[in-house]
Amino acid sequence: MLIFMKRYILLVIAALMFSCSEDPVHDFTKKPKPDPYAITEILPETESGHNKEPYVSETVELMGLIFRLAGSPGYYNGCNVPSVAESADSYFAHMTNHKAVSLAKSYQQRGVAYDAVTGYANQLIFYKPDKIVFATNYKEGSNTSFDRWSKTMKKEMLSAINDFYKTSHFHDWFVSTQAEQKQALAAFKSACDIDYTWFDTFYGNNNKLASRIILSFMIGSHNNGISLQRSDGTLLLTPVFGSLSQSGSTIRFGGDTNLIIHEFSHPYCNPLIDKYWSSISAKAKDIFQTVGEQMAEQAYGQPEIMMYETLVRSCTISYLRTHNQQEWVEPYIVHAESKGFILVRAVVEALERFENESEKYKNLEGFMPEIIKVINNFNAY
Repeated sequence: MLIFMKRYILLVIAALMFSCSEDPVHDFTKKPKPDPYAITEILPETESGHNKEPYVSETVELMGLIFRLAGSPGYYNGCNVPSVAESADSYFAHMTNHKAVSLAKSYQQRGVAYDAVTGYANQLIFYKPDKIVFATNYKEGSNTSFDRWSKTMKKEMLSAINDFYKTSHFHDWFVSTQAEQKQALAAFKSACDIDYTWFDTFYGNNNKLASRIILSFMIGSHNNGISLQRSDGTLLLTPVFGSLSQSGSTIRFGGDTNLIIHEFSHPYCNPLIDKYWSSISAKAKDIFQTVGEQMAEQAYGQPEIMMYETLVRSCTISYLRTHNQQEWVEPYIVHAESKGFILVRAVVEALERFENESEKYKNLEGFMPEIIKVINNFNAY
């Protein structure tokens, strides 16, 4: 009887230990009250509308720093704020052989770079002050940047960054950059004045829409239009902006309203290109043969991506035209053409008709058949 009781007690203890083990993916329908330490990293679950207050994400800086140490393109020499770059290189010099850095080097060869890094970071939250997990309140496949990681890669890196975060005392360094963070946020807000109502009138009213703007030192001059869809159907726009520089002790944001509209437009424009791809793919591939080398130099190595960027640039110019910035329309068209986006002028001209007949077409999707005609009638030669 005594032996049986001992075995029973051991089984109970083992069961309790198993039930208390931590899973790297957390079900937030059963989560405890979030720790205030990490509240800014929690994916909003009920928020709707645009959060106009930008912030610096600790998970984005963490992933960016790891890929900087790994020598990843866009990260290893990306930070243009010397006080942050120099402190990072000094503080983390002893971490260059860490497993997270080794994995980052390996994953670069498998297509994980640029927005795939920030896309991954945007899926991470702090469940505890020193425990990073994946958020689960989103629809699988809705964050295409995150989905460039295989399941094995996601799991391996999650384990490695948790160890990197603790071992390197990353949070202490992150807190040490608060002065630069405050300057960067102030510079961003002074440079950008956005009419958020335009998104509803131009792309169509979307009541299930939320956004948060992230600034990053570690992605350098790059900007990533990241988005995902929450489980309740809400589209969460989470663009990550670099474009920060430093002169003396002054930090500047190199972007403007045009840049913000551009990145916010991707979650609207990309799905429209995908939806109508079969109708424009032949012409797009034909155009890509002409400008493909120029596109590849800008990391736009596929016809589909070229068309995403073409429509986004055209819609952004439409915003400028309807917001008393007519003098910038032609310069932006010329700039787009110089980058190889030779369709932009034709699409912008078509969009002027959409602006004047908005009641007829309701929103951009309603006007897409006209844009398809413009694309297919374009002569690239």
